[in-house]
This record gives sequence, structure tokens and C-alpha cells, in this order.
Amino acid sequence: MLARYHLNPGPVRERVRLYAKDHPEKVHAYHVNSKAKRRAIVGKSERITDKQYAALIARDAKCYLCGKANRPATNSLDHVTPLSKGGLHVFENFRIVHLKCNVSKSNKLFLLPFEVEPSDYTRGGGRQW
Repeated sequence: MLARYHLNPGPVRERVRLYAKDHPEKVHAYHVNSKAKRRAIVGKSERITDKQYAALIARDAKCYLCGKANRPATNSLDHVTPLSKGGLHVFENFRIVHLKCNVSKSNKLFLLPFEVEPSDYTRGGGRQW
């Protein structure tokens, strides 16, 4: 299914749009439930302190997704194991990444480049999440 979507995303997007139009209560319930789960996970932990954030900046000089240098204007806080996949909102699960990389990663698990061959996570020169 995912491969077909990447080849021709238009029909899938149209089906999703029509489903959302026909079932607004189900779509609303899904979003409310998703947000409630995230708030429950994050709410159980403490907020990240300025000292912890400074330690993250010092540790993560490069984006762990693309390997380029991090710049303060484009930084974003990423959960290595997404909250939706059972990750925790703790210091050890955070990485500083580029906002663009974080958005493209979404809630997918990412194998670090040193753990796999590049051909395992790239296709045609780009990232394959």
C-alpha cells in the first residue's frame, strides 16, 4: 500500500479527503484521542530545562538525520523513538535536528547511518523513511 501511495499519491489523498468529509465525527475523535495520548505521555515527565537544552546543543552539533551542522535558527527537538511508537519524553530520547528533517521524519523510527548501509534507507539519492 505504501509503495502505491508514493507512486501516485493523488487518489489516496482524495479518498482520505472524502472520508473526512463523510465522517467528520470519526476524524475529530481520532485527533482528540491522539492529542490526549501525547499529553498523557508528556504530562508524566518534567519539562526540559535550559541546562538540559544547552547540553543537547553541545552534544548534537550535527543533525543526526542528515549529518549537517545544526544552526540555532533551524533547530528542532526530536524524539528518537516517537511518542506514538512508545518513546518516552526524557532527555535520552531527545536529539537536536533541523526542523525540515524533523518534519520529514514525522513519527517514523530512523536507523542511524552507522547502523545500516546507506542503500538500506535511501532510494535515488534521497532519504527513504
